[in-house]
Amino acid sequence: MITFGEFTKYVLHEQLHPDLKAIISGKAPSTKKMQTQIADTIKSITSRGEDTGIAGNTPKGSSRLYIPIQEPHRINLDGVPASVASGMKVAIKSPMDAYHNRQEHDGYSLGELQNRVEDGDYYSRSRYHVLTKNEDGSFTSNKEDGIFPPRFDSDPHGYVWSHIGHADNLTASSFRKTTVTPDFPKGISHDQFSEALTVEWNKDHGKHWPMTDEGEEDHKKLLDHPLIQRFLNHQREYYSPPHDYRSIKNLGLFQHPDGTSHIVARDHGYNGDVQKAYKNAHRAWAEAANKKRGY
Repeated sequence: MITFGEFTKYVLHEQLHPDLKAIISGKAPSTKKMQTQIADTIKSITSRGEDTGIAGNTPKGSSRLYIPIQEPHRINLDGVPASVASGMKVAIKSPMDAYHNRQEHDGYSLGELQNRVEDGDYYSRSRYHVLTKNEDGSFTSNKEDGIFPPRFDSDPHGYVWSHIGHADNLTASSFRKTTVTPDFPKGISHDQFSEALTVEWNKDHGKHWPMTDEGEEDHKKLLDHPLIQRFLNHQREYYSPPHDYRSIKNLGLFQHPDGTSHIVARDHGYNGDVQKAYKNAHRAWAEAANKKRGY
């Protein structure tokens, strides 16, 4: 996933929708920040069934863009008005999409497939989002089970964009500090967290390698940590592999309006279908490159 700064640097301006091009070129005066203007305009464009034209040739080859929205998002939370930092994830046309077979994946691009996974189903949103949305549009805190940022709104015509709660970057230090509990007065490290989930994934899939007695004891104790318990519940219920969580960049720190901080998975749009799509696209790209070289 690319940042807003990378978007403005690498986006192919000639392919942009005129409304977006006007904002980036400074020809659409507004009192709102550019990020907010772009987010609002993307919603408007897709509501009309038009293409945003967002495409890029980024070094990372990412299929999605994250736009932080400067103005706080106002919601009703636990029965009272609250403000939450938010952002928008937008599917973009990456170079790899040229080798992606949309017909095999319900017509969706690589970025849209990832947004679809993160949007989840009703049960997932009500069980595993740190703020869950009620039928009347209000929200309820879900600190006990929540591992994903709240989802405020999404593209009603597909999976081009999703408006979510913002999660700040995590460091090794802030991860440990946030995981301090009475039973874990020094917190746990990101490595301990990801390793514990991976060990359980391997056990559940018959790939567990025996540990020493001391190692087994340490592992069992780690499983009592509430953060690991929450992620492990989702991992087992949705058969969701923990491999993305090995990178601390795929996790973030969500600031609840009451001042508490919560570690969430902010980049988790990966499952078997998405993995297959990327694998096939990379294979098609390699075949095309070899053909071009005369192999």
